[in-house]
Amino acid sequence: MSVAAGFECVMAFGCLRWAWRRFTYIGSNDSESWPRATSEEFEPIPRLCRAILAVYEPDINNPKYAPFMWLPY
Repeated sequence: MSVAAGFECVMAFGCLRWAWRRFTYIGSNDSESWPRATSEEFEPIPRLCRAILAVYEPDINNPKYAPFMWLPY
């Protein structure tokens, strides 16, 4: 009986440790050491956004719902 109780305590401690680490994790800590993106890396984004919008809109020049920030062609 005491072995089962000990195992249960170990499992509870492990789950609590996992939950603590999971809920106190901050994603921005991962990207602190990443280099800044260049303008060349952002160049294809407007084209990709228009392609995605074209999937959902039959007339891309007159969309039903305007995007939050429309990027020029």
